Amino acid sequence: MKWIYVLLFTHIISFAASSQQILKGRILEPVTESPIPYATVYLANTTLGTTADENGAFSMEIPSGSFEVIVRMLGYESATFSIQSNRLPKPGYIIFLKPSDTELNEIEVEDERDPSWYKNLQTFKLYFLGNSKNASKAKIENEKVLRMDDQSQKGILRVTAAKNLKIHNPNLGYYLDFQLEEFQFRSRGSTYQYAGYPLFREEGDLSKSRLRKIQKNRLEAYQGSLQHLIRSLHQGIASEEGFEIRRLYRIPNPDKPADSLILQAKKQYDSTSSETIKSILKRDFLDKESLPDSIDQLEKSPIDPKILLSRDSENNTFLEVDFALHVTFKLESEPREYLGQNNPKKPGPQISTLYFQNKKLQIFENGSYPDPFAILIDGYMGWEKVADLMPLDYLPPN
Repeated sequence: MKWIYVLLFTHIISFAASSQQILKGRILEPVTESPIPYATVYLANTTLGTTADENGAFSMEIPSGSFEVIVRMLGYESATFSIQSNRLPKPGYIIFLKPSDTELNEIEVEDERDPSWYKNLQTFKLYFLGNSKNASKAKIENEKVLRMDDQSQKGILRVTAAKNLKIHNPNLGYYLDFQLEEFQFRSRGSTYQYAGYPLFREEGDLSKSRLRKIQKNRLEAYQGSLQHLIRSLHQGIASEEGFEIRRLYRIPNPDKPADSLILQAKKQYDSTSSETIKSILKRDFLDKESLPDSIDQLEKSPIDPKILLSRDSENNTFLEVDFALHVTFKLESEPREYLGQNNPKKPGPQISTLYFQNKKLQIFENGSYPDPFAILIDGYMGWEKVADLMPLDYLPPN
């Protein structure tokens, strides 16, 4: 049996929808080795999960691929570990859950918060749920489990949650049980990042008309998303799916003088008494000191996305990119929420920019990749947030 204590990885799960494998094991107390009954076991970012029985045992079919497995039980710290379906131990896993030292009691949950907490809550929801039409209907049902910290570091809001967030997304017909690991928002530049493990649950008892509306909304959320792009690249059909990709190079800024010239101009500026010379130095050098060192240059012609792919001897697929990607999704227009209600601009195609942290990145056929921070996203895809997130086991209609 393979022994697991509390493991923490950041890999996003991946799967192939072909053959099924069996993930099984037992969940035990670490000291007495007695079973922990009825713990929840699920694959992060999917709708796939199960519950252990009274003996702490569980078994579930999983698709082929790599996964992030989450095991949790009230009163215990969650266990998180990575698996590959073709390397599962036949006897199964033994998973020890450590008792939790801290629990948020109901009195604390119901306590009133100060005004700054509510102000931070609005910032959190804007950059966590988003401001799309789906986000406008989505609701965090247990907001008061959130802990806000805007004092530890100036200009940075850190948010944690004492319990899993309960999120209802009626437009997409999902309940999300979201284990939030971290959230950070930097007021300078309005940049943010978050990490966590959501479990998606389908709404039940839907009327036919509401189900049709939800299916339409899900398809809209999926189309043009990063998940859609990665899936299309993996299959070699990105162009057919409506994506147009161009190289975006970063080159030295031709308008910014070299540092040596700026330094020389400063010395001359300080030593001269001529207002004419000072004016010229300021215009040609000193006023340009704050310009960025480099700028992005976009190639005019789209590339064939297939040239970005490589495969190894085991048929694993990789993106090999030494530049940024300028991605246009031509089949949908920018929504009014993205442009802003008072923006007079006519909606155009959805445009995003992808910056890669490594030149070689493994991708999987369900639209995931191992390191969630391997791609920095700007533009439309970066605007879409948790309220537009689709589970990795979602399959659009033909």
